Amino acid sequence: MMSLKFILSSILVVILTAALILNNSITYSQGEVKYMVIMYAPHISLNSILNRAEALNITVSTIQLKLDGPLNPDYYAYWLLLGKRPVENISLLEYKPSVKEEERLRLLWSNATLIDIPLVNLELNISAVNTMYNLTFNTLKPEILEVPVNNSIFWKQLNTTIRVELKDVELAITLEKYNVTLALGNITIYRDTTPRAINVTDLEGVANGLYYIVFYVLNVENNTIKLLFPGSLRTRGFTSEDIKPIEGLLVPWTLIYTYRDFYIKLPEDVREWIMNLTIETTQRILIRAIDDTNTSIYIIYAPHIVVARALNITSSVDERLSDAVFSVFKTFIQFRKPGFFLVFFNPVVNEESGFAAFYGSYTMSSDLEFTVSQFTSILLSYSQISPIPGLIILDNSAKLSDRVKELERQVSDLTSKVNELNTTLQDTNNRLASCESTRDLLEVRLIGINETLKRAEELERTAYLYISTGLLVTVAIGVLMGFFAIRSCRAIGLRHVREIKSRFL
Repeated sequence: MMSLKFILSSILVVILTAALILNNSITYSQGEVKYMVIMYAPHISLNSILNRAEALNITVSTIQLKLDGPLNPDYYAYWLLLGKRPVENISLLEYKPSVKEEERLRLLWSNATLIDIPLVNLELNISAVNTMYNLTFNTLKPEILEVPVNNSIFWKQLNTTIRVELKDVELAITLEKYNVTLALGNITIYRDTTPRAINVTDLEGVANGLYYIVFYVLNVENNTIKLLFPGSLRTRGFTSEDIKPIEGLLVPWTLIYTYRDFYIKLPEDVREWIMNLTIETTQRILIRAIDDTNTSIYIIYAPHIVVARALNITSSVDERLSDAVFSVFKTFIQFRKPGFFLVFFNPVVNEESGFAAFYGSYTMSSDLEFTVSQFTSILLSYSQISPIPGLIILDNSAKLSDRVKELERQVSDLTSKVNELNTTLQDTNNRLASCESTRDLLEVRLIGINETLKRAEELERTAYLYISTGLLVTVAIGVLMGFFAIRSCRAIGLRHVREIKSRFL
């Protein structure tokens, strides 16, 4: 059966080309797909996706992918984005694309919105979000501040005096230049303040604009409060012109990865809090990008698990990421823009496999068989220059899978009939063998009977001989006895005559 599927997948392109000619609209029996969201999430766990889907009461279909290339997930991300295979040790987190690669990316995906992909040049891509773009210019850097209780210090980065007031368990942090106060109602329960927006101007090396800030209380001792400022991304300056500023606290994974040497020194629970901020940032970016753009394809690069590992976080970041993405689609996007098809893609789970998980208007047959390279090529077929849209490939693959299953059922039925005939034949052979044994036994018995008959016949002949011979002997004996009797009588008689004659003479 595997060979049959392999042959069918080998001729897939020919069939799909014909399907493209015959199908001019992209409306499917499984649902009408208006746009696709591809979330490229290296190292995310399939169990985490399925667990969160079950908890949110949504249906997710999955397919397993046979790994047929390097163990580096970014190898397939580069291939997907630029349509060519890179060197095996490439890392999108560190890679600096050439001008030709940036142009190639733009040509391939001019029909898509690209989100948080470090390779993207916003000056070339008309629909993109790239928090890595001019990152240091667009961010307030993370920092730890030690402020005496009920006193103030000068915060050089923001060029402002920061004052801390603690009354019982209530904490107030004031940035005097910006006339903004961040508060905690109970410092023994809560550690992080509610985010507030500040309008930054005239700071050296920092772009003017709106930034949301938040503080996390690390500890209070010796009448000094130690505050963590996790860093913040400007609400604009990293998106295409058609995407509005993203209102809210933005601490993207790109910021965490860039300053990972700073974050790795924080306590584990604080690092967990930091990762939650990156996931919330991805939620905000995703909603804004889909709301403000009108493309048919969205590609998101989400290496949150990679970043978590860089921070030595061992808890289930992948479940939180899965939950955040599913919640966005279930709560907001399916109502604002119905007809979506979400794909979670992790090309490397272990040394043998990867997977893709699907949620949305289109359902996927779970027994489709692809290699990671084949599935990467299918996703690449959504690019602008592809002659065959990827969804047609998936749809026809599902139809091929249904046909394969039908053929498998037919073969299974034939196999059952053959097995039944084999059973009947075996039964017949057993009966024949029994008959042959009976025949052999009868033949042996018949031989015995024939031998007995021969002996009987011989005895019969012997009996006749004995009988006939006995009669002759009896007669002969009688004759001889009679002959001897007569001779005896004559001899006796002659002797008596002689005696009488002698007497009388």
